Amino acid sequence: MESTSVLWKPIYNLLEDSFNVMVVNAFHIKNVPGRKTDDKDAEWIADLLRHGLVRGSFIPDRAQREFRELVRYRRGLIQQRADEVNRIQKVLEGANIKLSSVATDIVGVSGRAMLEAMVKGIEDPQTLATMAKGRMSKKGANLQESLQGLVGPHQRMLLDSQLRHLTFLDEEIKRLDAEVVRRMCPFDAEIDSLDDIHGMGRRCGRDTYRDRNRHESLS
Repeated sequence: MESTSVLWKPIYNLLEDSFNVMVVNAFHIKNVPGRKTDDKDAEWIADLLRHGLVRGSFIPDRAQREFRELVRYRRGLIQQRADEVNRIQKVLEGANIKLSSVATDIVGVSGRAMLEAMVKGIEDPQTLATMAKGRMSKKGANLQESLQGLVGPHQRMLLDSQLRHLTFLDEEIKRLDAEVVRRMCPFDAEIDSLDDIHGMGRRCGRDTYRDRNRHESLS
C-alpha cells in the first residue's frame, strides 16, 4: 500500500503481526495518465508487485515508532515554548520594555521574577531590578533603564496568560524528558559509547540549541 500521510498506519498496525506488509513511496509507483481511482491504483500496485518493481519503505517496529512519535511530540512542545517566549518578547517591546537588551534569557530565573512582578502591578524599575540574580544583578543602571516602560492592564493580562502557558509547557517537556530517559535505559551502554566520540552528546539534533537554552533558563 502507498505511504500516504498517516492513513497507512491503522492498517499496518493491524496486519504487521500476521502478514508481510509492504509500504511503498507513492512517488515510486506513479500510475499511467488517466482517471485516478482507488481500484485502479490497487490493481496497478498489485501488478508492479508481481513484477518485482516495488520496494518497501523502512518501517521501524512498534516500539521504535512509538518512541519516534514521543520524541517528535516533545520537539513540537519545545518549538511551542520558543514561540511563546517570542510572544512575551513582543508584548514587552510593545510596552517599551527592553529587557532582552540586558538579559540573555528573558524567561530565566531573573527575567521570570521580573515578569511575574509586572503582572502583579509592580512597575518601578528600581524595584524590578533588585530581583536580578547572578551576573544580571551587576548590570544595575542598564537594567533599570531597560525596565522603564508602559505596562498597563492589557499587557499584564497577556503576560499572565503567557507565563502560565510557559509553565505548563515546561512541566510537560520535563515529563516527556523523563519518559525519554526511561525508554532509553536499555541502551545506556551503547549511548555511553557514542557519547565518548568527540562532538557527540546524549542529546543532539535540531532542538539541541533550544534544549540547552531551556535548561539554562530553568537552572
